[in-house]
Amino acid sequence: MDGAGREVTIDAEPQRILSLGPSATETLFALGRGDRLVGRTDWCNFPEAALEVPSVGSLFPPDYERILSTEPDLVVMIEGSVDVRERLEQEYGLTVFVYAPASFEQLYAQMVALGQAVNAREAAEAIVAEIQGEVDAIYAKVLPISYSPSVFYQVWPDPLSTAGPGSFIDDMIRIAGGSNVAGDADGPWPVYSLEQLLAADPAIIVAGSEAMAQDILTRPGWESLRAVREGRVYGVPNEDIVVRPGPRLVEGLRWFAETLHPGLFGQ
Repeated sequence: MDGAGREVTIDAEPQRILSLGPSATETLFALGRGDRLVGRTDWCNFPEAALEVPSVGSLFPPDYERILSTEPDLVVMIEGSVDVRERLEQEYGLTVFVYAPASFEQLYAQMVALGQAVNAREAAEAIVAEIQGEVDAIYAKVLPISYSPSVFYQVWPDPLSTAGPGSFIDDMIRIAGGSNVAGDADGPWPVYSLEQLLAADPAIIVAGSEAMAQDILTRPGWESLRAVREGRVYGVPNEDIVVRPGPRLVEGLRWFAETLHPGLFGQ
């Protein structure tokens, strides 16, 4: 079962894998299948060895000629491109596996499923066990604490957008002992008005980069926010560790936990 809830039939162990998503590329390398990659997107930049794999360009829009030139026997891609997936399957007859976890529970299941698809189930189960152990340890540490700071995560400043339910960031904030002010939004990446933000008045604001965090501290109209007044505005040191659903996500969770509860983690 892939990330789109489909049964994917793979007749033989894939030898030529095309990755159309950074998270898929990272996961395939972690599974020991990086040497079978025949193509990647421009966004697939980790691990460093991925840069040696030929790029087929961007997925938005896709370059079908370059994609087909890789002659893949398996395509692993993200779910946000249903039209591309259907064309690859129906028009070009390619086998496509969707890798699109949006929570740690989904990550565990889909990583094992991808491992099964590329004959690396044992490696996938070992990685999942390691990630799950770290996640459980962090959660156990913050669980007894009654203080659950309200958090706003800025994805983009204009239009102001955030992370809502169905996003990995929402899951991370919860596990790290925080409360996402956009936790009841309509979708995973909603637009959020300044009026909504002022009403929520979060204790902590997190931005996708250090530069955006610095901008927030001097942004007109935001000076009355509690997080700005108290200097509790933080930039993720590397946004990839909180937005790419792969093996490095536990680093992002650890960063969130240490940022939300610095005394607990000796920061």
